[in-house]
Amino acid sequence: MLKIRIIAVVLAILLTIATAYVLPWIVYEYKQWVGHLTVMQQQWFNIAQAVLGIAIAVCAFWIWKKKKSRK
Repeated sequence: MLKIRIIAVVLAILLTIATAYVLPWIVYEYKQWVGHLTVMQQQWFNIAQAVLGIAIAVCAFWIWKKKKSRK
């Protein structure tokens, strides 16, 4: 049991370090990519992100409601 906890702690530390180094790089690349888009392309991209977010939320809500009604 102790061995599993040690492995979990090491894995958590490694993932935290990876996130600390990778996340800023991802944000930088995203900002650079969006910065090269025209205003119209940025607007369409933002609308597409909003639509995708709404679709994921509706799908998640539908699955949750479906699971809840089975009980």
